[in-house]
Amino acid sequence: IRSLARKGEIGWDVFESHLNELRIYDGLLPSLIRAHNSDIFDIILMSELPDKILKKSAEYLKVPFNGIYGYYSFWKKKQHFPRPNPYIFENVIFPKFGYDKSLYVMFGNNHVDVECAKACGITSVGVTWDWKNGDNINENNCDFIIDKTEQFFEVMKYMYYNRYGKKVA
Repeated sequence: IRSLARKGEIGWDVFESHLNELRIYDGLLPSLIRAHNSDIFDIILMSELPDKILKKSAEYLKVPFNGIYGYYSFWKKKQHFPRPNPYIFENVIFPKFGYDKSLYVMFGNNHVDVECAKACGITSVGVTWDWKNGDNINENNCDFIIDKTEQFFEVMKYMYYNRYGKKVA
């Protein structure tokens, strides 16, 4: 379903009828909630999937995102922009959430996510539990590599401590 949705080859009604099949990786939701409830971090979801699908998925899974940006939320025309493309950071995310790049962390499951983070000047974290494209994650120059979803919040706390010298509970 995801690959068909990405290509725009299924209708909204088909996607909506499969919402009950959506799953979030074990341990990720508690990390997202801890980060969100800390009142320090903004959690932003970005994907090449359409906005409508991302928003409905986040609502269904009860994931607290401060911003959700699908493909069409930042491309005014339905033309293809290759990734990595720092456009969304420079024109949407940085103006809305702040320009201090030392506080941004991009978690990704493929080399394109790492390249996008590098192009934007932000920290990249490769996640091993769903690494895509047959790449070797260790050859992608991620700033960090994490093996467990629980480490998501730990990386964010580490980044905050390095920037401000303050610990996050």
